[in-house]
Amino acid sequence: MSIIDFTPYKGLSDDELLNIAYQKILNLRQLSNDNKYIEYWEVAMELNEMIREIKNRGLKIDRASFINRIFV
Repeated sequence: MSIIDFTPYKGLSDDELLNIAYQKILNLRQLSNDNKYIEYWEVAMELNEMIREIKNRGLKIDRASFINRIFV
């Protein structure tokens, strides 16, 4: 059996990838507040794939801007 490497985020630039990840995090926050748990887990799995791609690229996220974008 062969393993298929599915990486839908490879075509994105680093900035695009990080911006979409931030948007997914904000979306998770809203879904959690609205108690939409099925949609929450779907978006969480997509975000997990994005985080893997971010780690594979060795990108670093500015902690201060990350916190500001999520919690403010």
